Amino acid sequence: MTYPESMVCLLNLLRLFRFLNAVALALLFLASRFHFAQVGIEARDYLIAFIWLLLAGFAYAINDYYDIAIDKVNNPARPIPSGEISPAVALTTILGSAALVLLLTYIVQPVPIWPIVVLLMALAYSSIVRRVSALASNILAGVLVACVPLSAVDFSLSVSVLLFSIGSGLLIVARELQKDVLDSRGDTGHRPLALLIGKHSVFVSASYPVILAASFVLIYLSLNGGSNLYVVSILGPLYLGMLVHFGFAKSTVAKNQVRLAKIICYLLVPLLMLGTI
Repeated sequence: MTYPESMVCLLNLLRLFRFLNAVALALLFLASRFHFAQVGIEARDYLIAFIWLLLAGFAYAINDYYDIAIDKVNNPARPIPSGEISPAVALTTILGSAALVLLLTYIVQPVPIWPIVVLLMALAYSSIVRRVSALASNILAGVLVACVPLSAVDFSLSVSVLLFSIGSGLLIVARELQKDVLDSRGDTGHRPLALLIGKHSVFVSASYPVILAASFVLIYLSLNGGSNLYVVSILGPLYLGMLVHFGFAKSTVAKNQVRLAKIICYLLVPLLMLGTI
């Protein structure tokens, strides 16, 4: 393999593992550690942040591996359905990332159990839950993200970190509800119908603004200092944008909803840092 071919392969693997999203989750762990634990960042914390990066990448990649047939319709440009990465290479890399998670988890002292639990939940999400229940898969996606700030305080359930974790988890649930609408065409025959267009769509549609409002309020209440102004002035309009968009045709606006939710997720990192100033 030539150098240019190696670089193309590396870039495709980074796309498979959603590198930027994985980095964002690692940074969310460090920011949560800085904000909620009120301690300096140590070498052990950077190692755990790297474990979170690998866990996030594993979750994205294993989902793509199980969704090859679906992505041929919904996301044909993704590395596996486009043929840029073979399923065999993808699976080998995925298993390698899981093995590295286990190795690094063993190195961390004291050894935490949660990376193994998260690894199994991510596997269950893609292999079983998404094919059985749209509601359960949406909730599990929110739980996986909520585990990031909780792990920053070793799952000691202080009120502030619990509120922030639930708030960020609800945001992910709202994002997944919209993302399922985007993916509904390729999901047909492979997964249950998206909740926002299924037989309970009226109830779910009525619940969606409540989920957004609860997410915003919980994140606001979990923080202190100057970050409260930040939440209102920066995140407030983004949440409002998601709510306003929801009143229009879901099939055409869902993509904007998903993008707004991702922006909010990215902004949670500087929000946590501002909350300690």
